[in-house]
Amino acid sequence: MKQIDLTKYKTAAGAAKALHKHICELAVKMGQKPEIEVTLFTPEKGEKMGYGKSWRVMWEAGPYQWGFLLSGGSSILSNEIDGPLRRKLGVKAPKPEFNVRGEQSWYTDHHYSFDVGFVD
Repeated sequence: MKQIDLTKYKTAAGAAKALHKHICELAVKMGQKPEIEVTLFTPEKGEKMGYGKSWRVMWEAGPYQWGFLLSGGSSILSNEIDGPLRRKLGVKAPKPEFNVRGEQSWYTDHHYSFDVGFVD
């Protein structure tokens, strides 16, 4: 899997929308229905739900602790050591799928282990 560089997006909104798009594609490859499993929250909806006022991507059916791992700059498949999910996606080594470390005006954080927030 090619690494997606989220740092090229100048805004938290752009990065969150790009992550949402790619997570939806991964969900389909895993046999999931992204319209059910993957959610993009606007800052207003996130604040109303108690997650804080930031863009947020949630994927409860994703790999174990994927949000925690992505926020820290690791592979979202790090906890899937040679598991069936890594084989299905064709990932041999746990290299980060998404780059979130750079000089952009936003940073990533998580509320749960299955979400990623983009904070301005």
